Amino acid sequence: MSPIRLNRKRRLRPLMDVAFQRLKVAHLENPSAAEADHLAAACLCLALAAKSRKKAPVRRLPETGAPPEEAALQRLLTLALEAQATIPPSLSMAEYLTKPLLAAALLPSSVDMSAGVAAILEEETFWRGAKRGAASRGPSVQIFGGFPSKPVARAVGALGMMQEQGVELPTNTSQRVLRLLDLERFENTELPELVLLYQGLRGLGLESRIKEARELQQERLKQRGAAAVPALELCEALLVLKTCGRLTPEQPFVFDFVRLAANNVDRLKRGERRVLRTLLEHLAQHLGFEPGVSWVDLAQAPAPQHAPGSPEASICMLARHDWFSRKSRAHTSWFRQRGHLR
Repeated sequence: MSPIRLNRKRRLRPLMDVAFQRLKVAHLENPSAAEADHLAAACLCLALAAKSRKKAPVRRLPETGAPPEEAALQRLLTLALEAQATIPPSLSMAEYLTKPLLAAALLPSSVDMSAGVAAILEEETFWRGAKRGAASRGPSVQIFGGFPSKPVARAVGALGMMQEQGVELPTNTSQRVLRLLDLERFENTELPELVLLYQGLRGLGLESRIKEARELQQERLKQRGAAAVPALELCEALLVLKTCGRLTPEQPFVFDFVRLAANNVDRLKRGERRVLRTLLEHLAQHLGFEPGVSWVDLAQAPAPQHAPGSPEASICMLARHDWFSRKSRAHTSWFRQRGHLR
């Protein structure tokens, strides 16, 4: 194999596989050198890496019979729970536990997270804390904790997914969240956190708060000008839905996210186009439409059952034209390119 082809193969290796190997070396073979906040972030990163795989791993560990990602996450969760005494002063106990808790909800393991759930539910300042900027709390919060609303969204999303999975939670979990959750903290929150919050509230069955969460998403989508939703935020929101197993055309606001991205296709970057193209194919397949079908086969196929102008028909139309792979007008317009013809 030539060096050029070898380098290309290395570049095409899935990024998450490389991340998994680094996490395994850094946190499993030398756990004493891992700091608490890094361990919490590693738990969530590893769970997201495993959920992002298109196919389930075939190889299983002989001693446990579990996939390597689950075994690694179980070890990381154990270390993260043992490192609670060394969390940085910029994080509260509840803020620290939200990432391991969300990781356990995304990729279920045999680690008992009941103590972490109880600690999060008991810390009232975590749910009702004053609105604070991340810059005033130190740089570590900007990297691992984010704005104050992000850990709360992770906690609600994790609790909702656990309840849907049948995990045994404290009997008053839903009522406790209903009493403590302050949705005013989410007024200026980005779409990924609002999506995770909404999914968690649905899992907990809090109908009154679900309506408020939907209104927050509607207000975010209505913003225009400099405050409009950027394409990267739309990609992250759709990826959150896919990670949670909720990226279907029936989910609220999914078509609104796709519509906004399609209307701004000329401003999309290359990576955003690739992500949106993959997500659009995923949605089209849920509707029984195969994006790779040729125009000849489409002409011979029966007429679609979706009503013209409906969100379902629009998604199929975008997938049929491979909308997010088209070049922007800056590359195809003669008026834009007239200076380069000389």
